[in-house]
Amino acid sequence: MEMSTSPIENENEEVLTFLPPHLRQSAVFLGRELAWRTEDALRVIGCLALRSWAVVGVQLMDQVEGAPLWIMSSDYRVDKGLGREAYVVSCAENAKLFIQEFSVTSESLFLLVWNQP
Repeated sequence: MEMSTSPIENENEEVLTFLPPHLRQSAVFLGRELAWRTEDALRVIGCLALRSWAVVGVQLMDQVEGAPLWIMSSDYRVDKGLGREAYVVSCAENAKLFIQEFSVTSESLFLLVWNQP
């Protein structure tokens, strides 16, 4: 599986049209999944939360010889009974904490897993 940085295409373009252009351009494709470097990942989480999209998981990835390498995944759990707004906020806070805790450098790569309202 080759990892590349390119403009968002097909279903990702439709799903993420509300991201600012610099976040769309900085997306790193891992197969059909999207990942971002540390600071951009934090910004994407904020953009998703503004649209009531919950970041339900984060995966720390690396790039080895052009291929993605999974390192670790978040394991936070958020009570879905909180109501959508509180759920989205709690998910965003947990996702950001994971990134801040496990970002080794500004080049660390994070794949975000989300669900939409």
